[in-house]
Amino acid sequence: LAEDEQSMLSMVRIRKTGNKVMLKAFDLIELKELAWLIRRLKISYSLVNLIRNYPSKVETSRNPRLARYRRYVETVSMNILKYYWLRNPAYLYDVVRPLYVENIKEAIVYRLGDNAERVILNILHMVRE
Repeated sequence: LAEDEQSMLSMVRIRKTGNKVMLKAFDLIELKELAWLIRRLKISYSLVNLIRNYPSKVETSRNPRLARYRRYVETVSMNILKYYWLRNPAYLYDVVRPLYVENIKEAIVYRLGDNAERVILNILHMVRE
């Protein structure tokens, strides 16, 4: 995209309960700004690896480690977006904190194998710099 072009992504969050569908939120994301934020946090490698290995619901229903991994990826995604919108460092803490829980680290290692250590260290360094 050229410098003056916008790259807006709009998201609608809905919730279905019974036979009702409710609009929960309408979010706008400027993709260039989000990409810049991810680059500044130096976590692009980790995000790509976490998302690329995101397990399906079928996989997670059979394996509790994959269920923990999936929840962690969702936590990372939502908290990076919250940080993007609100710039509150507490949301980055919510990304880092689970990495000190042994069963979360185990789930990441189980899913990512040899890449796990680099992904984890990359995320931990996000808040140190």
